[in-house]
Amino acid sequence: MGAGIKLGLYRQAKLLGLNVAGVSERALCEYVDRLENGSGQSGVLVGTNEMHRSDSATNDVVSDIDANDDAKLEYAEASVDEIHDDHRQFAKPVLDSSENTVDLYTRYIGPLLNHADKPTSRITQDNITAYLDSEGDVSNATRMNIIDALRVTFRDFLDRDTMDAFEMPGKSAKPTEVPSKDDLQTFYEALDNPKYKAAFLFAATSGLRSSELCQLTMDDINEDKRMLVPDKESSTKETWLTFYNEEAAEAFEHFREGREPGDERVFQTTKQPLNRKFQHVSDEVGVKVTI
Repeated sequence: MGAGIKLGLYRQAKLLGLNVAGVSERALCEYVDRLENGSGQSGVLVGTNEMHRSDSATNDVVSDIDANDDAKLEYAEASVDEIHDDHRQFAKPVLDSSENTVDLYTRYIGPLLNHADKPTSRITQDNITAYLDSEGDVSNATRMNIIDALRVTFRDFLDRDTMDAFEMPGKSAKPTEVPSKDDLQTFYEALDNPKYKAAFLFAATSGLRSSELCQLTMDDINEDKRMLVPDKESSTKETWLTFYNEEAAEAFEHFREGREPGDERVFQTTKQPLNRKFQHVSDEVGVKVTI
């Protein structure tokens, strides 16, 4: 079943008030039971109520969905904002995409739609090639992100094969340049805000990503043990626990005095401002440091 049909089916189920997870689990259990034991009944779970349908009734539902055609036709004349909104609603429950992944995909889908300036049903491989050329001399990593975002959009969301001919660029090995201790001290001294000094030391000693640092709350810190236990759920990454050192603890105590009340986030900032600050200081002192 195409992803376009899955989106239409998902919407229809939500409008009817169905417990989608319950329906799926119950239907799967019953079909397995029928295959193993030859049972002749089929049923679906609707919230806390059960109702039984015959095979012919199930076929009628499938026929109705087929009659509505793929969801790709629904977006033939949709605006960029409408596609973004529906893609966001689709990607989280159906594709199990994280918020950061959806934001990344959205960042690249919009420019293509604006560049092509035509309905999604009429966008061709030539349009996509022209858009990729318009991005100029981007890194292989950025080009990979763009192609991946467009693949998910056209294949999984719009149920089109427009991106099938595009291959991921090769990713060449690039040695990591590690700043010296003197360089790190130079960078640290250029951080004029206690918040960013504390974030620097937490990152350096805990190994957390910038997004994980920004998501930390005061409840995630065991200050007696200098231990961090991030409350993070992701289908692609796992975080257990980690620690920060005494110097980071001292920097946090200094920053704590200026924390705003009512915001339980440890560093009271988001990923973008934190990364921008590190980029600005990197440019200023000539030492490249990222979280």
